[in-house]
Amino acid sequence: MPESKAEKKRPHLVLGLAGGIGSGKSAVAAALEKDFAFLWINADRIAREELESETLRPELERRFGPEIFSEQGHLDRQRLADLVFADEERRKELEGLVHPATRKRIRGCLAEAAANGQRALLDVPLLFEGGLGELCDLVLFVDCPERLRRERAVARGMRSEDWARREAQQMPVAEKRRRAELVVDNSGTLEELRARLAELRPVLIPTAS
Repeated sequence: MPESKAEKKRPHLVLGLAGGIGSGKSAVAAALEKDFAFLWINADRIAREELESETLRPELERRFGPEIFSEQGHLDRQRLADLVFADEERRKELEGLVHPATRKRIRGCLAEAAANGQRALLDVPLLFEGGLGELCDLVLFVDCPERLRRERAVARGMRSEDWARREAQQMPVAEKRRRAELVVDNSGTLEELRARLAELRPVLIPTAS
């Protein structure tokens, strides 16, 4: 019988994070980095760096217009988001520019972690949709009620209607949960979250077979 993902015990485990918008994946990632010494590969941060790079600027300006940049020359990420998330074709156009460079850097980080025998945490908004779940030994789903997820997203500056639109563009939360091997509840305090993650230690810190 072939091994399941949960039975693969490797020192350089690759753990993927999945969850709905506002579920608190970043809080989970930060706790795993601090308490379990995971290398946190933050795809959002990498994508932001690529978006704001001088390499992409001419193409962004050509395709989406100079108005997405401020008078000081900084990218107005909210203005760009307003353009692309209301238009499926433009969203795909932006992803076509940013995703290849982001994926390349992610794979580089994973290779570095493997070379060092380090556990890696893959924090990618569209983990399953983008096919990156295949790079993971295990996927941890961050569970949180919809109402609380929306409240959290709005509290950090996202408009409620934007939350609903982006949520609708992603894989249903129930399907993400079904595909994941592990689940952690993140509807409470940070202390409660860390305690729940500690219960997963035997799986999150596997031993070489």
